[in-house]
Amino acid sequence: MQTDDIKKIIKDLGLDFDKVTINKDNSIDYNGDIDISFKGLDKMPIKFNIVKGDFDCSNNKLTDLNGVPIECNNFDCYNNKLRSLEYAPKKCNHFGFYIEEIKEVTFKEPAYVLKLLKYEKPELFK
Repeated sequence: MQTDDIKKIIKDLGLDFDKVTINKDNSIDYNGDIDISFKGLDKMPIKFNIVKGDFDCSNNKLTDLNGVPIECNNFDCYNNKLRSLEYAPKKCNHFGFYIEEIKEVTFKEPAYVLKLLKYEKPELFK
């Protein structure tokens, strides 16, 4: 993906380009909150890295979390079509999702997610 493509996606998502750092791997860091809920997304259009704020991708059609930030303050992904939480952020203060959506465990999830899933939905571990 070229820098111009990334800039267009950032603009289309309604993000402030002054808060963006494009990394060498074409992922982006963002200094602020990101709300890309209700965008009709079935996948992340770009790869987020570190978000210094909240990240909300609720109310889309996401089937996985590939491309969400590895680190953010609060993370919400309610009301999607998630099958697993494999690409969940490695670090966040709050992780919001609907447990009913999750159909499998890949064991590649961050430890805190596995612990939560094991407690809330133990049948996934049988």
